[in-house]
Amino acid sequence: MAVKKRTASPDWEDVHFFLELARLGTLSAAARSLGVTHATVGRRIAALEAILRVQLFDRHGGKFTLTTAGESAAIAAGTMADGAHAIRRMSAGPSDAVKGKVRVTATEVFGSFFLMSRMRGLVEKNPGLDIELVIQSRNLSLARRDVDLAIRHARPEGASVITRKIADYASNFYADRSYIEARRGEPLDFIGFTDDVNGQPTALHTIRAAGNQQRYSMKVNTLFARLAAARAGLGVGIVPKFVAHQYPDLVEVDVGVEPLVRELWLVAHPDVRAVARLRVTFDYIADAIAGARDILM
Repeated sequence: MAVKKRTASPDWEDVHFFLELARLGTLSAAARSLGVTHATVGRRIAALEAILRVQLFDRHGGKFTLTTAGESAAIAAGTMADGAHAIRRMSAGPSDAVKGKVRVTATEVFGSFFLMSRMRGLVEKNPGLDIELVIQSRNLSLARRDVDLAIRHARPEGASVITRKIADYASNFYADRSYIEARRGEPLDFIGFTDDVNGQPTALHTIRAAGNQQRYSMKVNTLFARLAAARAGLGVGIVPKFVAHQYPDLVEVDVGVEPLVRELWLVAHPDVRAVARLRVTFDYIADAIAGARDILM
């Protein structure tokens, strides 16, 4: 009797390598994470692409970015990974220990100026947690498991994630106290934004405040630079209230516009309620932000 030839199907290990490369973006980084050589990662990806008959990545100077087909594959692979994680949890029994890795992403400003100073309580209460705080302006994918939790300025649309609006925060105009005292009665200069970032909400709010005169002493492209310029007495700059309150030399300046108010959303993979380490981290961050409304608004 003739034996039917089996149709090749993706190997789970190849899929695992694919997800790591999608998350980290380079062969060397994925190889370090997986404990293999970069050549092994390359062979695994080539094998998966051959079976699927699609190109999963675009290669540019050693950097791997997902193609459209790769994006679709990453979402499906993420579902496979979730199933594998669920099976491992079942085999581990009913233990709900708070331990393991949790990847959280936030913008540089919020992650560095707000969240970092509040993480000590979480790690002290839960020494088994391995927290990775990924500072990144672009939105990392929860579906691909780039991260487990994300703090964002808007609620994601059409995504299979858990979301919670946790606060609003205000940005006002601030300047160094000595600058304001020296310019008493004279027009104030503004710290503006370079062309590559002048479409940001904070930049547009600054343009409205500066008015037709467009009085700029300097233009910069990051909040860190704007904060440094304001503290150096170069003019008035828009700064989040939760940042400005950390610097006694900064005073709020009435420039004739209302504060810029933005939302903060905590976004999580659907696993968040089923996995203790994610649930504890999610609730801790939400409570920490909700409890700081006096410095946020």
